[in-house]
Amino acid sequence: MDFHPFLVHFPIALLVVYSILETFLVGRKNPDFWNSFKDWILFFGLVGAFLSLLTGSIAEENLLVENDIVGAHEFFAQLTTAIFSFLLVVRVSLRLFSKKPELLENGLGFMKQPLLLANNRFVLSGLALLGLISLSFTGALGAALVYGPKGDFIINFVIKILGL
Repeated sequence: MDFHPFLVHFPIALLVVYSILETFLVGRKNPDFWNSFKDWILFFGLVGAFLSLLTGSIAEENLLVENDIVGAHEFFAQLTTAIFSFLLVVRVSLRLFSKKPELLENGLGFMKQPLLLANNRFVLSGLALLGLISLSFTGALGAALVYGPKGDFIINFVIKILGL
């Protein structure tokens, strides 16, 4: 039984919500609540993304045909997961070091400068948007596998952009 189509929609929804919140809900009222909420949405979205990668690999083994669309779908799924994983590491690190700044002074000082660069509204929002674009490409390519490369105008657009 192929669990990939069942599992894949949960991380998509969570990561889309995270991206919207990260991009448009920066500096709003009650930032502690929203930062915690975004962390949890991102965490559960990534758990689902890793499960989707696993079930996607299993589903790929059962495919009768290997084509460029499958490879591109797999690439963008891995890229999406990597982008959102990086965002989670940055967000958790920033939260941890804000509560225990002595960690940056005692052995983890090499992380201070990269974290200061990443702790920027535009960097976090930009990465969230990049993740959302990658997620959209992944979804369109997955839809192309199910409905064909001419399934709708979005699938057709992504296929043409990627030259597949």
